Amino acid sequence: MNKIVLKDIKKVVLRKLNSDVSSRIFKGTIWGALGGLFVRIFTIVFSFLLARVLGSVKLGEYGMINTTTSTITGLAGLGLGATVNRFSAALILTDRQRLGRIIGLTFVIGWISSIAYGVIYYFLADWIAAALLDTPHLGELMKISSLTFVFGLINSIQMSSLSGLEAFKTTSILTSITTILQTLFVLVCAYLFSIRGAIISGSISALIVFIIFYIYSRKEYLKRGIVVSYKNLQSELGVVWNYSLPAFLSSLIVGPVIWITNTLLIKQPNGFHELGVVNVALQWESAVKFLPLYIGTAAIPVMTDITLNRNYRDGFILTMKLMKTVFIITFPIAIAIAMLAPNIIKGYGDSFKGGEYVIVVTAFTAVLVMTSNQLGSFISATGKMWLGLVLNLIWGMSFILLSLIFLNTGSTGFVNAKLFSYGIHMILSIALCGYLSRSNIDG
Repeated sequence: MNKIVLKDIKKVVLRKLNSDVSSRIFKGTIWGALGGLFVRIFTIVFSFLLARVLGSVKLGEYGMINTTTSTITGLAGLGLGATVNRFSAALILTDRQRLGRIIGLTFVIGWISSIAYGVIYYFLADWIAAALLDTPHLGELMKISSLTFVFGLINSIQMSSLSGLEAFKTTSILTSITTILQTLFVLVCAYLFSIRGAIISGSISALIVFIIFYIYSRKEYLKRGIVVSYKNLQSELGVVWNYSLPAFLSSLIVGPVIWITNTLLIKQPNGFHELGVVNVALQWESAVKFLPLYIGTAAIPVMTDITLNRNYRDGFILTMKLMKTVFIITFPIAIAIAMLAPNIIKGYGDSFKGGEYVIVVTAFTAVLVMTSNQLGSFISATGKMWLGLVLNLIWGMSFILLSLIFLNTGSTGFVNAKLFSYGIHMILSIALCGYLSRSNIDG
């Protein structure tokens, strides 16, 4: 990302937001985007080299183990990352003592959850490998990988607390450095010991990354006057019920809904072909989503700060400005993808012929999703997570029902159902956020 592009983006942000707010969001966005771009580029190079070292079969096995580990990490997370992010932003200026307790509570629950899931995963690894994946020889390697998500989960809590404190520069630099160290270590071990070396080195590097972030997060806490406390944690259990639990349940909805709709699609004539077309389109969706993802991450602490003391009106005004900003950034990218769609689909071969419509609709759905996500940030900042959960349930049910209606047209019907379901979600989110901005109800 060159200086000209950064200046153009900054002009858009500054024009839509006031100077203090825009400066905070812009800095967080750029540091996040630069770190994310570096990690993506380095990861692509790493995946190319790892493929050369392991070969297609071993690489597929390595990917399946990592996917399984990532899935379980999400289950074990219990919404703790979102919780510590929100309350770090909310309490850093008003109640550091309580913030220290909440951070301590999330770590305690995180350790208990990650170790419990780790033990269960360890003892079920052989069964998962044999019965579910039909690869019994991977059982031992999956047991080793159980250490990866134990440290990975705790590290995600540390990183979320740093984001809540708006320490985006520290997080970005550390992420870039640890990514280099981790990928090089895995690559060397894979070269020397094949897939076994890759898995073992992944677990070891997860521990190293955890230690590095532990040291720097403690330095950040000390600098901000935060003392992580493990006393009187029961007084903060309400945070788990009102925030962590609904955040966790909301995150659980997405995976099953995508799985159900994908299953409905593959049961149609030429279903796997149609799903292949959808997966091609999803690769281009990431181009639309890249920068707004970091805008949303940077905006949550600022939004939380603004909505303190129930100042929802100003928070909603900021949300609408952020939505305009995201739309201005993403819409031209979607138009460019739409114009290039016929040429893009040709590059994938004759079997994908006719898939340009799917790419176009997917690109504009991404504009809708990323614009609407700013409303999610507002709901998160206000702490109305149970209301957010209801909205996600409505989205999930509408996506499934619309898929049943439209899927007779294959991938075209799938992306139409996805577009309309997110449209329903956005309309209801605007209505809810507008209502919150005009009221003083407790969610």
